[in-house]
Amino acid sequence: MMNLKAYLSCCLLLLLAACNDKFDLDDVRSDERLVLYCMPCAGLDTTLIQLSRSVPVHKRRAEPEPLQGVRIVFSVNGEEQPVLRSEKGTPTVPAGCYYVVGQWHEGDAIDLTAEAEDLPPIQAHTVIPSAFPLKEVDLAVKPGVDDRMVQFRITFADPDGTDDCYGVHVLHKSEYKRELFDEHGTLIASEVEESYINPFYLEADDEPLMESSTGLNSVFELYDDYYQNLYIWDDRLVQGKTYTLRMNGYYSADGIWEEEEERRSQLHTYKLRLYTLSPEMYRYLKSLNDNANNELGHAGLAPLRNLYTNVKGGFGVLGGCRIVETGWLDNPS
Repeated sequence: MMNLKAYLSCCLLLLLAACNDKFDLDDVRSDERLVLYCMPCAGLDTTLIQLSRSVPVHKRRAEPEPLQGVRIVFSVNGEEQPVLRSEKGTPTVPAGCYYVVGQWHEGDAIDLTAEAEDLPPIQAHTVIPSAFPLKEVDLAVKPGVDDRMVQFRITFADPDGTDDCYGVHVLHKSEYKRELFDEHGTLIASEVEESYINPFYLEADDEPLMESSTGLNSVFELYDDYYQNLYIWDDRLVQGKTYTLRMNGYYSADGIWEEEEERRSQLHTYKLRLYTLSPEMYRYLKSLNDNANNELGHAGLAPLRNLYTNVKGGFGVLGGCRIVETGWLDNPS
């Protein structure tokens, strides 16, 4: 299972990097509103609440004014939880961010209301989803058009009778290792000289569950990218079935170099973070993807799409999630 810092890093990635405050052009003459980003996650003991002020186009300033007189009510199954504020910031809670300490579980109903001086109040609701229904993960080498690919095969059993939303994020670790042996071939020393961990880019074009480019985007060969390499899908095509998701990435072979009593190696391993997302979180991330991939819209050749929000009276998202993390998986050969 994922430790706290890894969990929070993943949540911060989705939460804070998404704060781009893009709104419907029909609202350009509207007053300022509160903007909320909050992702309660099962397994965490800290829930971050980022609250800010929107900036209408006709009042655009270099920096939005700070909020005054903030009041936040965060309730779990109808029971209000203490809301704290980080003044100086910590490795897991940014300065100026509000947070709640507590652990949530599958089915917990989260309600949040907030208000600030001179701004309309907001309210939002979400429910913590169940754990990712993972059955098996397998890696294999797959021939590609120009090079070999590593294929991730994720088998899961979708529950029947519920609308479920999922996501996967892959980390790639390159590790450079040095080993020393005595004259009898016995290992006497081993050290990792360098290690790098980065998000891993996957190609989703061949996977039926993933959205593919259609219409003019397909004609002009404009293909979908996924926000922060988090690949999301829903269960419309696999309702109540066991299914194996297949996604590919460029393959890097392990390397081993031996010289008498020394051996050096470069090893590649992969870790999967598997998400279940509340409908609100899924729709928000999907709207981010749709907006980012709407190249024709940005060129003025198609309508621009709005970011989804479930925040009544404001903008942003309150969305629940749950994360299951695998260990480091060996590179296939």
